[in-house]
Amino acid sequence: MYRNLLMIFLGLLIMGGLAPSVVGQVSLPDLPPEASNTRFATDLISGIDRPSLTLNGFDCGAACGNGLGLRQILEASQLSTELEGIIQDALQTVVAPVSLNNANEQAARLEAYAFVTLASYVVESNGYPSQTLGLPDHPVAADRLREALTNPSNWLIDESLDDDVVKWATHYMSMARALDLYLALENAYCYYGANGDSASQAECTGTTNSRLLSASEKSVLPSDFDSQGDHLYSLRMVGPWGQPAS
Repeated sequence: MYRNLLMIFLGLLIMGGLAPSVVGQVSLPDLPPEASNTRFATDLISGIDRPSLTLNGFDCGAACGNGLGLRQILEASQLSTELEGIIQDALQTVVAPVSLNNANEQAARLEAYAFVTLASYVVESNGYPSQTLGLPDHPVAADRLREALTNPSNWLIDESLDDDVVKWATHYMSMARALDLYLALENAYCYYGANGDSASQAECTGTTNSRLLSASEKSVLPSDFDSQGDHLYSLRMVGPWGQPAS
């Protein structure tokens, strides 16, 4: 049910295929700059701006032909009824232990959590209630995302997905997009914190950890994600009939 819904929404929005819902209009002039995430650690590959997978930055600027930024999605769409459904599904459905049958669904739900949390924070930081766009209050969204990220058994899968490359790739990409959105959320906290929001600054520096991950919690995320990527990488050598690829 949840699989790829967020990506389908973004694709339809680009093509103009979504009808707007009856929600208020917002303008988001104050957005974080393009930047890599350096909170407690740095990316292994330098120069990766966050967000860069699901979204083309906070503002795609002159490069919107390569994908929309968060500003363009929230300002132009006024949120669609389709995305409102995704939001409600993501927040009302409790994450359950993963099985072979729902691993991809859980990873896609994690991505939805991350998108909703980032969007609500940026909207509220620009002076609007999240409900203006049908989003949940940011503390509610952030608590749900933090709970999910700190309980990886809910979205990691140690068993084989029937050694199906497509299933593993779908699962891994949802996880990668969720991580990218979370790292963008950290960047946003640090940006608004440096511009006078003391609560955001405390989260950025780790003085408090009610919304963002602590240094120790964040340090385990790469290994969690790598465990999934390693299995996907090992499948690259398997040919279509289960024999080593030539």
